[in-house]
Amino acid sequence: MFGTLTASRVNEFVPARWEEFDFEKGIWEMTAGRRKDQKLFPHKVPLNQGIKRVLDRLPTREGYLFQSVLGDNLGLTP
Repeated sequence: MFGTLTASRVNEFVPARWEEFDFEKGIWEMTAGRRKDQKLFPHKVPLNQGIKRVLDRLPTREGYLFQSVLGDNLGLTP
C-alpha cells in the first residue's frame, strides 16, 4: 500500500526512517542514495491523506518505518 500511494519502489521505501518525514510540510524527503535515477539530491514525495492514514497505523514513530522481527529494516541498507 505504501509503495502504491507514494509511487515509490521497494528499495526506496523499505529503508525509510521516520526522521525523513515532515508532517507539517506534508513531505517525505528520501535520501539521494536510494534514488534509482542516481541524482545527487533528495527526492521529495508529497504525503497525501491516504499515505498519512497508512503511517498512522504503524506501531512506532522512531527508527525505520518497516521493521522486521529482528528490529532492523528487513536487511536493506539506506
